Amino acid sequence: MLKFWNAPYPFNDFVVISYKKDSLSPEIIDKVQRLLKDNGIQSVNNISLGRNQVMISSSLLWSRIKDGFLVFSGVARHQGKFVYGQNSISSEDLVRDLNNSVGIFTAATITKKGVLLTQDFTGCGTLFYSNMNGAFVVSNRYHLLLLVLAWMGYKGKMLYSKVIASLYSYTTFLAQNVSSKMDIEGAYQLPFDKEIIIDKQGARILSKSEVSSAYNSKLTPWDKRELLLQGKQEIIENIASVIESNIFQKVVLDLSGGQDSRAVFAALLNVDNAINMVEILTKNVPGSRDLEIAAGLKNLFGGKFYREEGRPQYPISLSESLNIWRSYFMGTYYTMGLTSWSPKGENQKQIRLSGGCGEIYRGFWAPIYQKSIAGSKNLKEMATQLVDGFPILITPSMEKKQVLKELLLEEFMQLPGDTPIAKFDNHYNYFRNRYHFGMRAFEYYHDCPMWFPLISKSLFRLAMSSAINEMEKKHLMLELTEQLHPLLIWIDYDKVATKDNPAINLLPLSDKRFKGINITLDTSSDDWNELEKKNKEALVRNRPKMEREFYEEWSSYMEKLRSDFNITISDLMPIFSDIINDQFTNNINSISQSNARFFNAMYAKLLSIKDQIEIFSEL
Repeated sequence: MLKFWNAPYPFNDFVVISYKKDSLSPEIIDKVQRLLKDNGIQSVNNISLGRNQVMISSSLLWSRIKDGFLVFSGVARHQGKFVYGQNSISSEDLVRDLNNSVGIFTAATITKKGVLLTQDFTGCGTLFYSNMNGAFVVSNRYHLLLLVLAWMGYKGKMLYSKVIASLYSYTTFLAQNVSSKMDIEGAYQLPFDKEIIIDKQGARILSKSEVSSAYNSKLTPWDKRELLLQGKQEIIENIASVIESNIFQKVVLDLSGGQDSRAVFAALLNVDNAINMVEILTKNVPGSRDLEIAAGLKNLFGGKFYREEGRPQYPISLSESLNIWRSYFMGTYYTMGLTSWSPKGENQKQIRLSGGCGEIYRGFWAPIYQKSIAGSKNLKEMATQLVDGFPILITPSMEKKQVLKELLLEEFMQLPGDTPIAKFDNHYNYFRNRYHFGMRAFEYYHDCPMWFPLISKSLFRLAMSSAINEMEKKHLMLELTEQLHPLLIWIDYDKVATKDNPAINLLPLSDKRFKGINITLDTSSDDWNELEKKNKEALVRNRPKMEREFYEEWSSYMEKLRSDFNITISDLMPIFSDIINDQFTNNINSISQSNARFFNAMYAKLLSIKDQIEIFSEL
C-alpha cells in the first residue's frame, strides 16, 4: 500500500474526528491514534463537546490563542501580517476573521464552544470530509482522510462515475478532479465558500458569507472603480508583508512575458526600494519571448537576476519521487512532476513571488471550450455539448457519456453564477485553481516557498460580480497593471505586441501621458547567461556522488512507468472491464508514442485509482 507523505513546513497535516461517545469503540480510537503517530501525525488531542468527542490530530503542536487553540497549515496575510506556518502563531495573535484572509491555508480553531474548520478566502487550501461509520472526519489531506476511514473499518468503494470522469478523455478539463464527490463513495471536497463547525449539536457545514456575497455583488460603476483601487492596494500589501516579515533571506520575483507576472512586477515597483531587494527569476523558454522581455524590464527599471546560493540537494529515488506525487495529489491532480534531486523542504531561506491565481479574475474554461459550448441555452445543454466535444479514450458508449454528463451537470448546478458560462468558469475556481496553484506543499518541498500576491479579496469580488461584463473581465489584469504602473502596459507582452492589442485603447487610463508611447527595450541578457551557468554549477556542487544504479534508474524512468502502468492495467481490468479494456490500452499506447506528457497523466490517473482501492482492500 502507498506510504503517506508528510507535507513540509509551513504545511501541517491534520485530521479531526467527531463522534458520539458510544459510536466508536475504545479499541478503534486507540488504533487510529497509534496509526496516526506511525504516519507522522504526532500531536493527538481529545476534547469533549457535550455528548460529542472530538479527536484533533496534527503533525505540529497547537498554538495557544486568545480563548483557545489554533491548528494552522500554510501561509496567509492576516491583519496586515504575513503568517508563515504554525510556528508563527503566537499567543498574542488574534485569529478573528482568519477564515476570510487570503493565502494558501487550512485551519482549525478550537474554543470551549467548538471547532471551526476553514479554508482561505479563495480556497487555495482544501479540506476533505466524510460522514460515515458513526463519525464525521475532516482532513486537509485526502490521502489521510481515506487512511483514517479505513482504520475505522470503513470499506470504501470507488464511484463508477468518477472512474469514468478520470479515464474518459485526455482533455484539459478532465486533467484534475471535477466534482465535490471524491473518488471514494462518501468522501467529499469542501467548497471554498463553505466551512465546518463542530459543537455540542454535532458537525455542520455552513456558508462563508463573505465569499458567497462576492458572487452576488450588485455594483455601481463607482463600486467597480473602488474595488479595483482597493485590489491594487491589497496586492501591494501582499508583497510588502513578505518583505517586512524578515522571515526570508532572499525574495525572488518570477518574471515572464505574461500578464500576471507583469502585474506582480508593477506592484513590486510600488514598494519602496523593493526592486533592489529582490532577485528576478526568468527562463529561456523555447518559442517564447520570456527572457527577452524580462531582461528588458530589468534593464529599464533596475534589479538583478537570480543567483543560486547553493540550496541542499538530496538524491531522491524514482520510487520515492513517484510515491510523494501519488500521496500528495491522490484523487485531485494528474499533471505529474518528478525530480531526482530535492532540498526536501530545507530551502526555507528564500521565497518566490509568482503571478499564480491570475486566471481566476478573467475566466479560464470558457475561452478554451467556447466552440464546444457555443449556443447552449441552459446547464443541461452546456454539459451535453461539453462532453460531446471531448476526445474519447474509452470504448464509446452512450451510457458512460450520460454518466459523465450527469456528474458534471450536478456539479455545475451547485456552483455560483447567473449564467451557464459563469458557472462553467467558476468550476475552474472551485477545482483546477485549487490544485494547480493551491497544492503547493510539493513545490515547497522540492524547490522553495511560494507566494501569490495577486490573490485579492477586492479583485475577486469585482471579477465575480455580475456587474462586470466578459470584456471587462478579460482585460481586468491590463487595467490593474496600468493602475499599478501606467508605463508597463505599453511594453509588449509575449503573446501580443502592444500595437496589435486593441484592448489597450479601450482601457480607462489613469495616466494618459504614456498613451501610444513606443518603448524599445534593451533586451541584452549576458548577465543572465553568465548567472545561469553559475547557478547550475552551484546546484551540481551540492549533489553527492551517487552509485551508478541511481543514474541508471532515472535514465530509464519511462521503462519503470511503463511497467507500473501495465501492472496497474492488469490489476484494474477485472474490476472495471467495461472501461479498462484492450481498446482503452491501445488508445493510450498510440497517443503516448508522440506525447510523453499525456502518458504521464494517464499513469497518474490509473495509479490514483489503484492506490485508493488498495487503502481499503488489497487488489
